[in-house]
Amino acid sequence: QYLHFSKPYRYETVKLFVREGELDQYLFQGLNSIIGNDFILGATKGYYYGEHFEELLKKPAFQQQVEFVDDNLHNFHKLIAKRIDGFLMDHIAAGNLMYRFSPSFKIKAFPLSIHSSEIYIIFSKQSISPAFVARFNQKVIEMKKDGTLDTIGQKYFNP
Repeated sequence: QYLHFSKPYRYETVKLFVREGELDQYLFQGLNSIIGNDFILGATKGYYYGEHFEELLKKPAFQQQVEFVDDNLHNFHKLIAKRIDGFLMDHIAAGNLMYRFSPSFKIKAFPLSIHSSEIYIIFSKQSISPAFVARFNQKVIEMKKDGTLDTIGQKYFNP
């Protein structure tokens, strides 16, 4: 009602990240496997981690093992300080965060499928015309086709 959505420009893949060297400690089959285990999960307020996560949040036992923070960097620091055992985050953003703020501290993605979805840019209908969004979408298509979008992604998403 209030927004225009662009064509998707990439996929987001949410992963469960733990400290390097601790990956083999956990035998989780899914997020529900953390229930009852000695594992505190970090999550960021306002993020969508998929339908399964939302359903699990309705269970008090799962809620007790999830700690929410205001931004992704807090989860990263809590993991370093061993105040949480893992956190959920888009794999590209997590790698970039590690590179920018603590390249010597390593995290590893647990081989679980948490959530994956397309990423869009949103534009306010109050200030952006449908014609602008159409031109933007055409540029996204062109940049995907000629490889420009991949080149930009390599620079920023895989430092």
